[in-house]
Amino acid sequence: MSIPKLNAYPLPQAADFPANKTAWRVDPKRAALLIHDMQRYFLAFYGEDSALVNELVSKVEALRRWADSHGVPVIYTAQPTEQKPEDRALLNDMWGPGLTTADPAVQAVTPRLARASGTPCWSNGATAPSSAAICRKK
Repeated sequence: MSIPKLNAYPLPQAADFPANKTAWRVDPKRAALLIHDMQRYFLAFYGEDSALVNELVSKVEALRRWADSHGVPVIYTAQPTEQKPEDRALLNDMWGPGLTTADPAVQAVTPRLARASGTPCWSNGATAPSSAAICRKK
């Protein structure tokens, strides 16, 4: 199975979410922003010039600006091209072979989100214990 072509749909707005039951606030000293798989390869499933992708990227840009202005580290995940089947493991069963071309253009994080000072970071899972350490080194 591979990722199907996807239709645009409206993103939820703030009023669509339930009220926060806690008084928790983001503490920039204890936070990180994860920008997950915002690669051209994945965004292409919505088609070129997708209003949904444009809105999504705009919202992620706003989150990144907030993180940057508050000293919150930004961590990227980005799947590499031409992964070995044993490295993809369950991903193959769910989504197919993934990025099968070595073309850096499809592997790259969309330009609006890529940071000149940052390097996209990938590990076998965004929650793997080594992910943060790997990203700090890059």
